[in-house]
Amino acid sequence: MSRYQLLQEAVGLTLIKGDDRIDRSAIIAAIGKIVPVADLESFGNLGDQNKWFTIFKTNLSKMKFLELENLLVNEQTFAIHKPYREVKLIRLVNVPTAISDDYIRDITSKWGGTVINIECETLPRPYSNIKTFVRRVRIKFASHDAEQKVPLSIKIVGISVPVLLEGRLKVCYRCKESGHVKSECNKLKCQICYEIGHDDPTCNKQRTYANVASTSTTPLITPRIDVQVAKETPVVNKTQLKTCYRCKQPGHVQKDCIFNHNGIVHHSTPIPDDENSSTNSTPTFVDNHFDLGGPQLITMNDCDEPNLLAKRTISYEKRQQQLSQ
Repeated sequence: MSRYQLLQEAVGLTLIKGDDRIDRSAIIAAIGKIVPVADLESFGNLGDQNKWFTIFKTNLSKMKFLELENLLVNEQTFAIHKPYREVKLIRLVNVPTAISDDYIRDITSKWGGTVINIECETLPRPYSNIKTFVRRVRIKFASHDAEQKVPLSIKIVGISVPVLLEGRLKVCYRCKESGHVKSECNKLKCQICYEIGHDDPTCNKQRTYANVASTSTTPLITPRIDVQVAKETPVVNKTQLKTCYRCKQPGHVQKDCIFNHNGIVHHSTPIPDDENSSTNSTPTFVDNHFDLGGPQLITMNDCDEPNLLAKRTISYEKRQQQLSQ
């Protein structure tokens, strides 16, 4: 059975200020001002005169006493805490299984404690035979001060590995200090060198790539501003942009083309109203035959101006209607 298991129900008192000459009666009297002395079961130490332990009869008195941070005894100050747990679990995140345990042991053995064992964390049942990228390391520390050598994160073959120490206070990954998290961090940040902890407009420190990269995840590219000069757009008649896919002439589209696929004027081409009153559109009879001496049916090869051709052409059907009148 470990020391922690023996004292896990106790409350620790560690001398942090004042004379190292201990008066046990004065300590008991100071504790009696917080909880009834009748609730004390035992009081003593394990050989270190600066570290004392108190065991309470009721959990209510124990929790009330633990609400305080310090105990004042005359001119001495004792820190109130739970018993120190020597063996701590450390979880290393983002560690591929290809990295051996011996490699992890070489790194963690420099953290001020004795490495007990290393193992890969697995998925919960029913997939407990599948390993994850989390390495569990158990280390035995001699004291709480020895834990301070455990870093917040490390680099393994270029991979950033967060180090999660059991029982450690909240850690801020912005300023790398304990006691708060990143969302609660109020440390100043210099706008010159981008370092955390100061904000001096006259700072002459050189800005490093690491500080700049931690500020933003986007590439640091100076935006390019192109100056564009507004140009006047010429006014173009939409009818001039039209091109017939049948006769390849501009000014109209295929559905309005007067030519058929053989290049002959289409019979159903309508005649404009202003052309009905033209003298050229009046048919004449010569020897009981219809005189085609006026405007003739012509092909698109005979005229390069489709608009002019439309004005001078009379359809065969229109002539038939005029003859029947």
